[in-house]
Amino acid sequence: MKEKARCQIRLDPIVHDRLKALASASDLSLNQLVEGILAWAGANAYSGVPEPREDQSHIETSPESQVVWFGHDGAVRDSKSKLIDIDGPCQICFMLDFRATRAMVDGWEVDDVE
Repeated sequence: MKEKARCQIRLDPIVHDRLKALASASDLSLNQLVEGILAWAGANAYSGVPEPREDQSHIETSPESQVVWFGHDGAVRDSKSKLIDIDGPCQICFMLDFRATRAMVDGWEVDDVE
C-alpha cells in the first residue's frame, strides 16, 4: 500500500456536495475522486499566465503570481524539466486567476460556486 500524506482542506458546502454526489455516482470514495483530480491537476498545472504561440505549436507561460493554468503546453522536457522539443498538442483546459479582489475562472468572475 502506498504511503499517504494527510491533507485537510475547507470546501464550500455546495462544492463538497457536488464532489460527494459525483463520487457516489461513480462508485468511488470521495478520497479516491479528490486524489485523482489533484493528481491530474498537479501533473498538468503551470504557474503563471498562458501565452499560446500564434502558430499553435506550444504555449509559453509568463510568470505571474496568483495565476495557475491547467492543460498541456506542447513541450517535451527531460526529468529536470529542461525543454527538449516542441511536440504538441497544446491545450488550455482552464485557468485560475486570483490577482483581482475576486477570483477569475476561464475569464469569468466567480462570486458564487453555484
